[in-house]
Amino acid sequence: MSSSLPTRPRTGLSILGVCLSLMAIAIVSSFAIPAFFERPSVTLESAADLFAKDIVDLQNQAFLNFETVELRFLDGGDGYTGHHKDGSLLPAPTGDGTFRREYSFNAVFRGVRMDVIELGEGNTLRFDRQGLALTSMRVLFSYEGGTCEVRVEEGSGRVIIEDVVEAE
Repeated sequence: MSSSLPTRPRTGLSILGVCLSLMAIAIVSSFAIPAFFERPSVTLESAADLFAKDIVDLQNQAFLNFETVELRFLDGGDGYTGHHKDGSLLPAPTGDGTFRREYSFNAVFRGVRMDVIELGEGNTLRFDRQGLALTSMRVLFSYEGGTCEVRVEEGSGRVIIEDVVEAE
């Protein structure tokens, strides 16, 4: 006497199906993500936003530590560093390492340049102990023909980001 147990049809995904789906997503992502970040408006907007956030972080550090801090620009428009009044580097806003941005070492911002840097004096933007800007500043970011302007107002230290202008 043989007993036959009722069998149910298999449901769900096999391991092979899941692996193939993940592989397809990875292949599409490998083309889509770089294409998205290669758009000049995305790269310029991200660089300007990060620069503005770094300026605000410097203002906050000046106020919270009750000390004068400085933003110094690297040669060739490749980035900037944050310093205490004595010249030593500030800690990074993220807490890991020192306050230094170099566009040539950051894959997302590779090719971004700070073309026009206008400061009230020298190549240093200073904030007093209250976080107020001691000079005004204007920086023009460029990438693949597109531009974006960031300004800091003297006194208030207000940061203004102008719209991105894409190359035609």
